[in-house]
Amino acid sequence: MTPLQLVGLQLAGVAGVLFVMIMAAIIVFRVQVRGAFYCEFMESGTSTFELLKIKHGNEVEADHGVYKLPNQPRMLANWPPGLPSFMQELVPHEKYVKLNENPVTFEELPEINMTAAHGLSLQKSNAAVMTKITESLERESSLSGMLADTKIILIMGILTIAAVGGSAWFIVEKLKLIQQALGAL
Repeated sequence: MTPLQLVGLQLAGVAGVLFVMIMAAIIVFRVQVRGAFYCEFMESGTSTFELLKIKHGNEVEADHGVYKLPNQPRMLANWPPGLPSFMQELVPHEKYVKLNENPVTFEELPEINMTAAHGLSLQKSNAAVMTKITESLERESSLSGMLADTKIILIMGILTIAAVGGSAWFIVEKLKLIQQALGAL
């Protein structure tokens, strides 16, 4: 096997491993957000974010207390933060003042000492946008919607692996022709 063939095989192997890792991460994230609520706990100008499982009906339990959930979530957030959007999942999101069991209402927000980041996140969460996101989440939350997204990612991954393998094969074949031509000289 020529060095170029080895490089082609290595590229195909790397693409395959990367695809498997991304698919595994997406599956793990989907399992983690099932029955979960993304809570922001505000305290003296700082915020902490936690993904909490819904326990006793409409409550979530954090290390520092039990918090009530609204009947209808008012905000949605992408989780986990910092990853590309195709790997993130939409989860219901609420803001709480630490140690206060009720979520913060929009009327109370100006009274709370907020940083610029809080103001930016509030600008993004107006009612019209939230309605659109909630409707799309309801449509996509069905099993068929999840499977359709997964199928698209799976097809893209297979096509990527096939493209890397095909290009490696093409390069190897062209190198053979070049070696034969050089050998004839």
